[in-house]
Amino acid sequence: MLYASKEQLVIEFKKLLLDKQISQREVAQRLNITPQELTKIINKQNFSFDDMEKLLSAVDYGMIVQFVPVEANME
Repeated sequence: MLYASKEQLVIEFKKLLLDKQISQREVAQRLNITPQELTKIINKQNFSFDDMEKLLSAVDYGMIVQFVPVEANME
């Protein structure tokens, strides 16, 4: 996936949950937070890669970040 925006990260995370049949409520339970707190994390303006790593760890996934030249993105 080529990173475009915070919204894209959230969409991809929600797709992962659907694929794995894991509810957001279950993610919140695994993180020992309320579903409302999870929603706040997902919707916050300054959503970060650290936030995404935390969410992914709750569903036994990780994230790989790779830097590529801008020209490579155009292909």
